[in-house]
Amino acid sequence: MIKNKMREQLPTYSKIRNRKKPPTLFHYTTPIGLLGISHSKNIWATDIRFLNDKKELHHILDITHSILDDFYKVDDNPEKIRELNYDFIEGLRINLLREWSSEVYVASFTEEGDILSQWRGYCPNGGFSIGFHYDMLSQIATKNHSFLERCVYDLEIQKQMIEELLVSYSKKYVKVMKDNNHRNIDELGNRILDEFLIALFAWAPMFKHKSFKEEKEWRIVCSRFYGIKQEMKFRANELNIVPYIEISLCQSEEDINFKEIFIGPAVTNQSSKDAVSRLLEKNRMPEHSIIFSNAPYRSG
Repeated sequence: MIKNKMREQLPTYSKIRNRKKPPTLFHYTTPIGLLGISHSKNIWATDIRFLNDKKELHHILDITHSILDDFYKVDDNPEKIRELNYDFIEGLRINLLREWSSEVYVASFTEEGDILSQWRGYCPNGGFSIGFHYDMLSQIATKNHSFLERCVYDLEIQKQMIEELLVSYSKKYVKVMKDNNHRNIDELGNRILDEFLIALFAWAPMFKHKSFKEEKEWRIVCSRFYGIKQEMKFRANELNIVPYIEISLCQSEEDINFKEIFIGPAVTNQSSKDAVSRLLEKNRMPEHSIIFSNAPYRSG
């Protein structure tokens, strides 16, 4: 996996990464989904272009274009970032017009194990909220050449992160050009620009509109830029063919380390709880770890 130390050292991003981590992250799924996860010991990471929010990949590009547009405004523009190099920005504007096949895949989790909007969105006719240990998911992400990140919903923080990334790479661009006495300008410049865009696209799944803030979402993010080795697979939904990859939740000889499971509000009978308990007997989950939802919602 490519380690982008420059991005990790940026003040705002570092502050977000160093916030207190939740002990448990939850994944909402249907009964078929729970059976699939239990039997295959995998979770699916979906191509970001096929998620419910169709603008996800474009959101970060829209913010970046807005910041670059401010750079070309008059010098007394208070929003203008003074530390950016003109040649770097010019090259970046051209590169942003390219058709980027980023192949970004995400598996979604949330800090909230029993929240009405998630039940309605992911399993309105019945389902489950599976709780995983945060540390386990973080280790799984690292092992799969991926990373686990919390989503950012505040537009000002999003802009600040991109501005810091722009300044950092702009300074790197100037230094590389100076150290090489402006030799091989095109090759060196394009390399820095590509590095910036790889770092930018790594953030794209983190940046969400403020209207989704209630979800408190975390994501395992996988991308071909970061050396994923999993084979692309396909599934069908009602409207489309959806690309995805499988992320192993444990070694083949191990059981999945479920922490707890909420049974969705559409089904709240004891038989459902007994069935889940029997299904997961091999995972040695204590009975009190299977919990009925308190959300005020019924399907139909």
